[in-house]
Amino acid sequence: MAQRANVLRAYRELLDLAKRLPIDKRNASLEEARKAMRSNQSEVDPVKQTDLLKELVAKVSFLRMTTPKTYRDRRTRHGSVTLVMRDGALVEGQGTSESRVADGTMSMEEARTRNKQLLKRQHFGRDPPDVRKFF
Repeated sequence: MAQRANVLRAYRELLDLAKRLPIDKRNASLEEARKAMRSNQSEVDPVKQTDLLKELVAKVSFLRMTTPKTYRDRRTRHGSVTLVMRDGALVEGQGTSESRVADGTMSMEEARTRNKQLLKRQHFGRDPPDVRKFF
């Protein structure tokens, strides 16, 4: 019974993803998915069923990568929040782009100093390697 639930879950997701495809590919993809499910629904061999499920999951994974995301996919998980550091405290909110060279609020020299500090921090207090010698 668990196998059936997994197949149905993957099939529903396949149909949902296929509906996001461009119109010229959408109908052919939906028809192909429906036809494959109908032709394989009477399969009784457990090994063959597992192979078909793996193939279905592979198609779903491919479509997840290639289809455009919807707003529902972009949302954060329920209960998650965005946290940022402000004045040394962790608070809920969004980051800001203050004190940037592009805004004119930070000089180029201050930006270089800040960049060197961040690179040193990234390399755990050691000076970063000189990458210019590699190019």
